[in-house]
Amino acid sequence: NEEREKLRLDDIEKIKEISNKLKKIDFNFIKNETWAINPEHKAFVQNIENKSYEIYNLINRRKYICETDYNNIKNGRLGEEAVNRELNEYENIYNLPNIRLEEPDIDGNMQSIENDNIIISRNGVFILEVKNFGLKGNYSIEIERDGRWIREYDKGKRDVMKSATAQNNRHIVYINKIINRVLGRGIENYIDAEGIVVISNDKVSITNHSENQRVVRSSEVYSYIKNKEAMLSLEEMNKLKDYFIENNLQEQSFPIYDYTDEIIKNVEIYNDEMTKIEKILDNMLEASRKLRGIDNC
Repeated sequence: NEEREKLRLDDIEKIKEISNKLKKIDFNFIKNETWAINPEHKAFVQNIENKSYEIYNLINRRKYICETDYNNIKNGRLGEEAVNRELNEYENIYNLPNIRLEEPDIDGNMQSIENDNIIISRNGVFILEVKNFGLKGNYSIEIERDGRWIREYDKGKRDVMKSATAQNNRHIVYINKIINRVLGRGIENYIDAEGIVVISNDKVSITNHSENQRVVRSSEVYSYIKNKEAMLSLEEMNKLKDYFIENNLQEQSFPIYDYTDEIIKNVEIYNDEMTKIEKILDNMLEASRKLRGIDNC
């Protein structure tokens, strides 16, 4: 994610630099100078102006994608850092950030299990999904009784969000297998890790009506954990910590589409076309001036 964040920031700067190289044509001036004298030029000039809008729209769309991706990564990183600063204050728990494991499913296919934080304590194992929702404070979140997440804006608009617990719950299934295998536990003393969604800022308001989803702010995580019943010995805590650290895999990398090459090619084509068209426009302006008896100085 750090590499992706840096690449996206570089993309944003490159797109700004590329957009400054676009040929600028004052279409309003051309319209005012030519349309009244030569109405037949209207369609031609309008077509050129439309092409100009197309290239600007392309650049703005690609810039928006890069900025959105960058802000999401940055806000996620800042949220995780805030949670880790909070949890690292406590000496009686193990806070393991950014743990990625692999575990086979029932068909024998390896599944990647990525966790923002695994907390190991005497009171159990807790899998944290860190979210930095609503930093701008322009919406609130309601979790309905059936577990559906709803985003509600100030003006009353509501839309369904992707559940922050769904993926975490899937990962916990595999984490539970690992925990009980490492500890040599069976059905009679099987233990379950508990998933917690951690909201890493104080700006977004959250109302949770679900009894099955744990959603807390970063300052509440330790208080929640310490109130649970003890279920692990120090030896078991250490076994789990050592296993997770020793088997932690490199973060998965995903392809990052480079929009700058696409923009550069389109800008080059646009500028070449505009260079040719500028000569035509200059001739149109000259003809318009002559028709109005204006000397071209």
